[in-house]
Amino acid sequence: MSRLRVSAWICVSGTLLCILLLVGCPYDVIEENENDPIVHPSTEWIISAGPDEHAATIQQTTDGGYVVAGKTSSSMFMHRIDGVGNLLWTKDLGGVLAARVRQVRDGGYIVAGEMYSETKAAREMMYLVKLDGQGNVTWTRGFPESDATSCLDAWETADGGYVVRGGIKYARQTDVYLAKTNEDGSLRWTKHISVGNAAVPSLNQPLRYLEPFRAAATVLETAEGEYFIAGNTLAPVWPIWPRYGEFPITRPSVVSCGWLEKTDIAANFVWQNTFPGSKWEEIRGSLLAGDGGYVTMAMVDEGIYTGSNIFEAVRIRKLDEEGNTAWCRTFQQAHTFEANGFCRTEDGGYVAAGNVGFHEYYVQLVKVDENGHPLWTRRFGRDGQWGKGVAVEAIEGGGCVVVGEVHAKRMDGGYGICTYVVRIDADGNPL
Repeated sequence: MSRLRVSAWICVSGTLLCILLLVGCPYDVIEENENDPIVHPSTEWIISAGPDEHAATIQQTTDGGYVVAGKTSSSMFMHRIDGVGNLLWTKDLGGVLAARVRQVRDGGYIVAGEMYSETKAAREMMYLVKLDGQGNVTWTRGFPESDATSCLDAWETADGGYVVRGGIKYARQTDVYLAKTNEDGSLRWTKHISVGNAAVPSLNQPLRYLEPFRAAATVLETAEGEYFIAGNTLAPVWPIWPRYGEFPITRPSVVSCGWLEKTDIAANFVWQNTFPGSKWEEIRGSLLAGDGGYVTMAMVDEGIYTGSNIFEAVRIRKLDEEGNTAWCRTFQQAHTFEANGFCRTEDGGYVAAGNVGFHEYYVQLVKVDENGHPLWTRRFGRDGQWGKGVAVEAIEGGGCVVVGEVHAKRMDGGYGICTYVVRIDADGNPL
């Protein structure tokens, strides 16, 4: 079923009257059978080396194993797993939150996250850890010189150094902060990319519960050194969308639109685009496409209410080099579907991973081909043990690996939140 949603808002700013037509792209809603069987993979791995673990990131290593990083209640952790799920070693890395783990060219690893700072008023700052191939810490680096209070990603550069990406939060925007280090962790340069103030004209309505806001969610560096930024603009709008039978309506509705920006190598503005039309579209992931374009993954809420369940959906959108929509596909079902991870597989397709459920949660995956045609959907979990998919990465052979959380028996005999790993082949079958 294809639908085109058209809506309009009227904004008043001083003496300027703007009438904006918000047009959403056509999309297909794929209804998923609630009675689809939940797959219980025979090769799922449940790992725990201590207290409750909240895994955040995973990557396949060159020898066919995996590295996982996340947080416990007190610090960052990193697990090294072999190709059959055995825990080889685990490290406590200090800090408070891990955002990304990557194997680098010398056979070692970097883990990017956050740690507390005694010198910053905001307390949190970006934190980068370099380890050798055996898991020994080579060096660590905080970034107290920056205003960034969150760390979201890190990657190795062609010269052997590293770039760490964080966020600088202001009243109405969260900007991008990039820090480039040398191979030994010494700082080479920093960049502050402003996303622009999400200034929204006043509607003479009380907005104590929310301020208009724009935030960068993901950043991609192109082969030319330019930057593609994807995020969201949150704003009150008029006319009001009634939600959940709320009558009479006494305050403006709130909408989140997907938002894109392209900058040149010096972080100068090149173009931007937005994607209104849904009640809520929140971009959570982006990838470089093989043809020079981009692909985004977003959470979508159409504001549909059935009395017990809220319909939420996952939208995958393909963009050309100028940020125009080539195709988009929406996956929706009767329970909340929250996607957190996004990857491009060897065959050129795209996989979104997350969790589905209302009271009980299971790991959910959907895959489309390079043209947006649905290939398969899968649901994984254990009876009586809720599970969540947090991140997904492509692996050799065209498949993917999902890391998340499951409430299960820990290695020490107690029960708690453990790291959950499932490997999937190109056709959606557990390996």
